[in-house]
Amino acid sequence: MMALLLEVYSDHLIISSLQTTATGLSRVLDNQINHDRIPRFLSEEDLTCKDL
Repeated sequence: MMALLLEVYSDHLIISSLQTTATGLSRVLDNQINHDRIPRFLSEEDLTCKDL
């Protein structure tokens, strides 16, 4: 699940032409992923630019 969330998050950053938010990503995904889960995931993982 973590790899999928990372892939979805990074794709959203690449595709979006506007400022991105966790709430916006959650809306794009029809609330399949709670907006609180995204920043929690990002703060728990030690991600590098290469990971994203």
